[in-house]
Amino acid sequence: MNENRLKALSDQSFDVLVIGGGIHGATAAWALARQGCSVALVEQGDYGWAASANSQKIIHGGLRYLQQLDIPRMRASISARRMSLTHLPHLTHPARFLVPTSGFFMRSKAALLAAMTANDFISFDRNFGVDPSRHLPYGSLKGRDFLHQVAEGLVPLGTGAGVWHDGFAENTERFTLAFLLSAQRLGAVTRNYARASRLMLDGARIVGAEVRDELTGEQAEVRARVTINATGGWLDALLPGCFGSMKRNWPWTRAYNIIVRRRFFGSYGVGLESIAEYVDADAVLKRGKRNYFFAPWREGTIIGTMYASYRGDPGKCGLTAEEIQAYLDEINTIYPPAELALCDVTFAHAGILPARPSRVVPNPSDPAKDTELLDYRRLAGLDGMLLIKGVKYTTGIQVAEKVARYVMQMLGGKYQRGKNPPVVGGEELVTPGWVDARLEGLTFDDRVLAYHAQQYGTQAHEVLGLCSENPDWAERLNKDDAVLGANVIYAVRHEQACHLTDVVFRRTGLGSFRYPGDEAVASAASLMAAELEWDTKRTAEEIRGVEEEYRRLGVEHVLS
Repeated sequence: MNENRLKALSDQSFDVLVIGGGIHGATAAWALARQGCSVALVEQGDYGWAASANSQKIIHGGLRYLQQLDIPRMRASISARRMSLTHLPHLTHPARFLVPTSGFFMRSKAALLAAMTANDFISFDRNFGVDPSRHLPYGSLKGRDFLHQVAEGLVPLGTGAGVWHDGFAENTERFTLAFLLSAQRLGAVTRNYARASRLMLDGARIVGAEVRDELTGEQAEVRARVTINATGGWLDALLPGCFGSMKRNWPWTRAYNIIVRRRFFGSYGVGLESIAEYVDADAVLKRGKRNYFFAPWREGTIIGTMYASYRGDPGKCGLTAEEIQAYLDEINTIYPPAELALCDVTFAHAGILPARPSRVVPNPSDPAKDTELLDYRRLAGLDGMLLIKGVKYTTGIQVAEKVARYVMQMLGGKYQRGKNPPVVGGEELVTPGWVDARLEGLTFDDRVLAYHAQQYGTQAHEVLGLCSENPDWAERLNKDDAVLGANVIYAVRHEQACHLTDVVFRRTGLGSFRYPGDEAVASAASLMAAELEWDTKRTAEEIRGVEEEYRRLGVEHVLS
């Protein structure tokens, strides 16, 4: 599998080279391939492994931007949400959210009613082209009795609630992967574990990059008319060894969320105010507090997002148990009935984002407001490279359209509207029955069918169909999950999974909610070892790599 992985990259010259396989790089590659461009994409780790792995999974329409009266930013989020629900209906669905009403100002019933009304008006087109099962209803205002129904612990916090609907992505890792797979279907050549080690110059123009295969040590030159730097936290390093004419010390913030094993509010996501005062310099209507959201996911809850300034190695961004405990203390203060302890935390996310520069605070922690597209010619006098300074996972799909327009201008071409081939897996909305009807001679229970319909969409029957080749692959890796041996095999053969961490955390979701247990991890490792010809030593190293990921994120306790 690992032989000559870079040959397809070095054998031709591309219109565009995308460096970075997170949400912004993946969607940019997809959008440009849709325009008919020849596209190459390289990622130093696995696809979506860094900041894009840190998402609370809410595909929001920017309701909170009403506080800044930032309608253009809100409209961009609404557009991105609609595109997500349209292109990936299996992975994205409507979810209900509420904030308690209280007092006489920003949280009053009158203020929340005005916000719900404005949101419905501004998002008038939110359901255009969306499957009816994915339509977002109007917002509403509820009374105190409603809080009783959702959770008794909410009653002391409000007089009622404002309720609205947003999008929710059940698996953001597969969400990112779907765009990469779609770009490949359109002819793009993509490689993970391929590090762009040095940019190549022809005079005052960037003409590609030297790339090193991190699996084999092989090196190759990848040439392209335009290079897109979508490397996230590595953006301001600009590939050391190239040139030092650009000296930008952009501030960065670490964003993190935690996952706990308990549900608090049924199927509702709930926004609760922080205790500490928070001042948003851009807010027209000052609220004075930050919201933390409790979003129901799988059998538990994702709580976030917390921010802290960051000045370290992007690849080592993580959490400590002490930081998680401090976060839990704040959550328990905000919502005392939670009574959360470290043992309730099953997983965590952490990644870095561009911070909003501040003249007052030396190390700002607030994330930047908007994604920026930066032409390197204006920054350092060199042509041929566009930088994506990405902020929001939600708007990655919408930013990609702007990138495509800009790059087509750089290439001297014309952006073509209406080129919308379906995203892999999202060609139509599938049901468990749809999947079952396409399986010949294979039978699976409802939970397995539902999992595959949701995670793989129209590819679900291809994954399950592998069980015809080997009936043992129909065995679950863990009795608490619906992940089968076939999912591991499919990830290796069709989704470029190279390490056990790729499968456990990003292809199957086996370990992204909780540690699945030693037996499940060992089973997945054994299946990959057979496919990739790992020896006993390599297999043990891969298992240790999975364990190390839990340690990096401060949840080592789940391993015991």
